[in-house]
Amino acid sequence: IKAWMNSVRDEDRPELEASWLTLLEDKTTISLEFRFKGNKHTDGKSIDTWVLMSAYPEKNIDGSLKSIFGCITDISSQKWAQKVQNERREEAVELKRQQENFIDITSHEMRNPLSAVLQCADQIVQNIATFSAYTAQKEVELLLESCADAANTINLCASHQKRIVDDILTLSKLDSNLLTVTPADDKPVAIVQRTLQMF
Repeated sequence: IKAWMNSVRDEDRPELEASWLTLLEDKTTISLEFRFKGNKHTDGKSIDTWVLMSAYPEKNIDGSLKSIFGCITDISSQKWAQKVQNERREEAVELKRQQENFIDITSHEMRNPLSAVLQCADQIVQNIATFSAYTAQKEVELLLESCADAANTINLCASHQKRIVDDILTLSKLDSNLLTVTPADDKPVAIVQRTLQMF
Protein backbone atom coordinates (compact mmCIF):
# COMPACT_ATOMS: atom_id res chain seq x y z
CA ILE A 1 0.00 0.00 0.00
CA LYS A 2 2.74 2.44 0.98
CA ALA A 3 4.46 1.84 -2.36
CA TRP A 4 1.68 3.32 -4.53
CA MET A 5 0.94 6.06 -1.98
CA ASN A 6 4.51 7.30 -2.41
CA SER A 7 3.45 8.36 -5.91
CA VAL A 8 0.79 10.69 -4.50
CA ARG A 9 1.43 14.42 -4.09
CA ASP A 10 2.67 15.24 -0.58
CA GLU A 11 -0.09 17.81 0.02
CA ASP A 12 -2.82 15.26 -0.87
CA ARG A 13 -1.26 12.37 1.00
CA PRO A 14 -2.70 12.99 4.55
CA GLU A 15 -6.30 13.03 3.32
CA LEU A 16 -5.73 9.87 1.27
CA GLU A 17 -4.13 8.04 4.19
CA ALA A 18 -6.98 9.06 6.51
CA SER A 19 -9.59 7.81 4.01
CA TRP A 20 -7.68 4.56 3.46
CA LEU A 21 -7.49 4.01 7.22
CA THR A 22 -11.27 4.56 7.43
CA LEU A 23 -11.71 1.91 4.74
CA LEU A 24 -9.54 -0.61 6.64
CA GLU A 25 -10.97 0.02 10.10
CA ASP A 26 -14.64 0.84 9.45
CA LYS A 27 -14.87 -1.24 6.26
CA THR A 28 -16.83 1.48 4.49
CA THR A 29 -16.69 2.61 0.90
CA ILE A 30 -14.45 5.60 0.17
CA SER A 31 -14.32 7.98 -2.77
CA LEU A 32 -11.93 10.92 -3.09
CA GLU A 33 -9.91 12.99 -5.52
CA PHE A 34 -6.15 13.44 -5.32
CA ARG A 35 -3.10 14.15 -7.46
CA PHE A 36 -0.21 11.95 -8.42
CA LYS A 37 3.31 13.31 -8.64
CA GLY A 38 4.32 14.43 -12.10
CA ASN A 39 2.27 16.25 -14.72
CA LYS A 40 0.39 15.22 -17.84
CA HIS A 41 0.94 16.89 -21.20
CA THR A 42 -2.22 17.66 -23.18
CA ASP A 43 -2.20 19.82 -26.33
CA GLY A 44 1.25 21.08 -25.41
CA LYS A 45 0.14 22.10 -21.92
CA SER A 46 1.39 20.61 -18.67
CA ILE A 47 -1.48 19.86 -16.26
CA ASP A 48 -1.72 18.15 -12.87
CA THR A 49 -2.47 14.45 -12.85
CA TRP A 50 -5.80 14.32 -11.01
CA VAL A 51 -7.61 11.04 -10.32
CA LEU A 52 -10.87 9.98 -8.74
CA MET A 53 -10.45 6.87 -6.60
CA SER A 54 -13.31 4.71 -5.39
CA ALA A 55 -12.63 1.71 -3.15
CA TYR A 56 -15.09 -0.88 -1.86
CA PRO A 57 -14.38 -3.38 0.96
CA GLU A 58 -15.33 -7.02 0.51
CA LYS A 59 -16.06 -8.71 3.83
CA ASN A 60 -15.88 -12.29 5.07
CA ILE A 61 -18.86 -13.95 6.70
CA ASP A 62 -17.56 -12.97 10.12
CA GLY A 63 -17.36 -9.31 9.03
CA SER A 64 -13.57 -9.19 8.68
CA LEU A 65 -12.00 -7.55 5.64
CA LYS A 66 -11.47 -10.05 2.84
CA SER A 67 -10.29 -7.83 0.02
CA ILE A 68 -10.58 -4.33 -1.42
CA PHE A 69 -11.92 -3.61 -4.89
CA GLY A 70 -10.93 -0.20 -6.18
CA CYS A 71 -10.78 1.78 -9.37
CA ILE A 72 -9.02 4.97 -10.35
CA THR A 73 -10.35 7.33 -13.03
CA ASP A 74 -8.21 10.01 -14.67
CA ILE A 75 -10.01 13.34 -14.26
CA SER A 76 -7.08 15.60 -15.18
CA SER A 77 -8.87 17.15 -18.18
CA GLN A 78 -12.00 17.92 -16.17
CA LYS A 79 -9.94 19.51 -13.38
CA TRP A 80 -8.00 21.57 -15.90
CA ALA A 81 -11.24 22.75 -17.52
CA GLN A 82 -12.65 23.60 -14.09
CA LYS A 83 -9.51 25.58 -13.26
CA VAL A 84 -9.73 27.52 -16.53
CA GLN A 85 -13.42 28.23 -15.90
CA ASN A 86 -12.69 29.51 -12.38
CA GLU A 87 -9.89 31.73 -13.70
CA ARG A 88 -12.22 33.20 -16.33
CA ARG A 89 -14.91 33.78 -13.73
CA GLU A 90 -12.41 35.58 -11.49
CA GLU A 91 -11.24 37.66 -14.47
CA ALA A 92 -14.85 38.61 -15.26
CA VAL A 93 -15.46 39.64 -11.65
CA GLU A 94 -12.25 41.69 -11.64
CA LEU A 95 -13.16 43.36 -14.96
CA LYS A 96 -16.61 44.22 -13.59
CA ARG A 97 -15.00 45.70 -10.47
CA GLN A 98 -12.60 47.77 -12.57
CA GLN A 99 -15.47 48.95 -14.79
CA GLU A 100 -17.49 50.04 -11.76
CA ASN A 101 -14.48 51.89 -10.36
CA PHE A 102 -13.99 53.60 -13.73
CA ILE A 103 -17.64 54.66 -13.85
CA ASP A 104 -17.45 55.99 -10.30
CA ILE A 105 -14.27 57.98 -10.99
CA THR A 106 -15.63 59.32 -14.31
CA SER A 107 -18.92 60.32 -12.73
CA HIS A 108 -17.18 62.19 -9.92
CA GLU A 109 -14.88 63.95 -12.40
CA MET A 110 -17.86 64.95 -14.59
CA ARG A 111 -19.82 66.24 -11.62
CA ASN A 112 -17.09 68.70 -10.53
CA PRO A 113 -17.12 70.93 -13.68
CA LEU A 114 -20.91 70.64 -13.86
CA SER A 115 -21.15 72.19 -10.42
CA ALA A 116 -19.04 75.12 -11.62
CA VAL A 117 -21.27 75.53 -14.71
CA LEU A 118 -24.36 75.58 -12.52
CA GLN A 119 -22.85 78.19 -10.19
CA CYS A 120 -21.80 80.44 -13.08
CA ALA A 121 -25.23 80.19 -14.71
CA ASP A 122 -26.88 81.08 -11.41
CA GLN A 123 -24.57 84.08 -11.06
CA ILE A 124 -25.43 85.27 -14.59
CA VAL A 125 -29.15 85.05 -13.84
CA GLN A 126 -28.74 86.99 -10.58
CA ASN A 127 -26.59 89.68 -12.22
CA ILE A 128 -29.10 90.14 -15.03
CA ALA A 129 -31.95 90.37 -12.56
CA THR A 130 -30.05 93.00 -10.57
CA PHE A 131 -29.18 94.99 -13.72
CA SER A 132 -32.80 94.83 -14.97
CA ALA A 133 -33.98 96.48 -11.78
CA TYR A 134 -31.97 99.65 -12.60
CA THR A 135 -32.62 99.79 -16.36
CA ALA A 136 -35.75 100.80 -18.19
CA GLN A 137 -34.62 100.74 -21.83
CA LYS A 138 -36.65 98.31 -23.96
CA GLU A 139 -33.72 97.03 -26.06
CA VAL A 140 -31.61 96.37 -23.01
CA GLU A 141 -34.51 94.56 -21.36
CA LEU A 142 -34.91 92.31 -24.40
CA LEU A 143 -31.18 91.61 -24.43
CA LEU A 144 -31.14 90.86 -20.74
CA GLU A 145 -34.21 88.63 -21.13
CA SER A 146 -32.45 86.71 -23.89
CA CYS A 147 -29.32 86.34 -21.74
CA ALA A 148 -31.39 85.23 -18.77
CA ASP A 149 -33.19 82.67 -20.94
CA ALA A 150 -29.84 81.35 -22.23
CA ALA A 151 -28.45 81.16 -18.70
CA ASN A 152 -31.54 79.31 -17.52
CA THR A 153 -31.16 76.83 -20.40
CA ILE A 154 -27.50 76.30 -19.41
CA ASN A 155 -28.71 75.70 -15.90
CA LEU A 156 -31.31 73.16 -17.02
CA CYS A 157 -28.94 71.27 -19.32
CA ALA A 158 -26.19 71.14 -16.71
CA SER A 159 -28.72 69.99 -14.12
CA HIS A 160 -29.92 67.30 -16.50
CA GLN A 161 -26.37 66.10 -17.13
CA LYS A 162 -25.72 66.17 -13.40
CA ARG A 163 -28.78 63.99 -12.82
CA ILE A 164 -27.43 61.49 -15.36
CA VAL A 165 -24.14 61.34 -13.48
CA ASP A 166 -26.01 61.03 -10.19
CA ASP A 167 -28.03 58.13 -11.65
CA ILE A 168 -24.80 56.34 -12.60
CA LEU A 169 -23.53 56.77 -9.06
CA THR A 170 -26.90 55.60 -7.73
CA LEU A 171 -26.64 52.38 -9.76
CA SER A 172 -23.18 51.86 -8.34
CA LYS A 173 -24.56 52.35 -4.82
CA LEU A 174 -27.33 49.87 -5.58
CA ASP A 175 -24.76 47.20 -6.43
CA SER A 176 -23.01 47.88 -3.13
CA ASN A 177 -26.26 48.02 -1.09
CA LEU A 178 -25.41 51.59 -0.02
CA LEU A 179 -28.50 53.36 -1.42
CA THR A 180 -31.03 55.03 0.84
CA VAL A 181 -34.42 55.96 -0.63
CA THR A 182 -36.09 59.22 0.46
CA PRO A 183 -39.39 60.48 -1.05
CA ALA A 184 -39.45 64.09 -2.25
CA ASP A 185 -42.32 66.39 -3.28
CA ASP A 186 -42.32 67.83 -6.80
CA LYS A 187 -44.64 69.52 -9.31
CA PRO A 188 -45.28 67.55 -12.53
CA VAL A 189 -46.26 70.66 -14.52
CA ALA A 190 -43.00 72.41 -13.53
CA ILE A 191 -40.99 69.32 -14.52
CA VAL A 192 -42.65 69.24 -17.99
CA GLN A 193 -42.08 72.98 -18.44
CA ARG A 194 -38.38 72.66 -17.58
CA THR A 195 -38.04 69.74 -19.97
CA LEU A 196 -39.73 71.66 -22.82
CA GLN A 197 -37.47 74.67 -22.18
CA MET A 198 -34.37 72.53 -22.84
CA PHE A 199 -35.66 71.76 -26.34
